[in-house]
Amino acid sequence: MSAPHGARGWLILFPDPAGDGYYYDPTKNCKNGGVFFNFRESGYYLYFPSIRNLLMAVVEGYRTGTYMPGETPNFELESRIMRKYGVEFQQ
Repeated sequence: MSAPHGARGWLILFPDPAGDGYYYDPTKNCKNGGVFFNFRESGYYLYFPSIRNLLMAVVEGYRTGTYMPGETPNFELESRIMRKYGVEFQQ
């Protein structure tokens, strides 16, 4: 079974219905932006130096109540947590 791919052959890690989400670019190593979030409408990227950084951000999101089962995430808190573990870039 082949893995689902997004734009430019990116491996989709955590997608959303609008086509935004977390991806892995197999043509880059992690330190050069291989793991990242892409918000397509605005050209926003958030790069993580490793998959571990992304997972640490997700774990912190659950520990702080940012992500609650069945509820909409607290996007402001999520953004602060994600920026703590990654580097933003706006095109």
